[in-house]
Amino acid sequence: MRLAKLVAGRLTDGLPQSPLKASTPLRYRWHDPVDGGEGVIEGPVTVENVPTNIPRLIRLYRKDTGYLVRQTWSTTGAHYSFNNIAIGPEYFVVGHDPLRVYNADIQDMLTAS
Repeated sequence: MRLAKLVAGRLTDGLPQSPLKASTPLRYRWHDPVDGGEGVIEGPVTVENVPTNIPRLIRLYRKDTGYLVRQTWSTTGAHYSFNNIAIGPEYFVVGHDPLRVYNADIQDMLTAS
């Protein structure tokens, strides 16, 4: 049985205390050990060379393996961006039309910069 004790006006259970204050928010950052890095792949979203304001599902694949790396929705400003991508491998991006009027569009031979 552990006895709690009063230390400096705080009740403790005798265990080592964390250096973080109770009010410190914990932030978790997901890291991809295979395809993660410092690179960015981004670009415009257009339909027949005209920027579109309808968000579209954009998927990023590795070219050498066909592995789905990430997916995101384009912004209403007709732009997509993939951050924290490994620099070096080639990728391709596939964009899907949510209204199903147009076929999927592919942008090939992309590298993160």
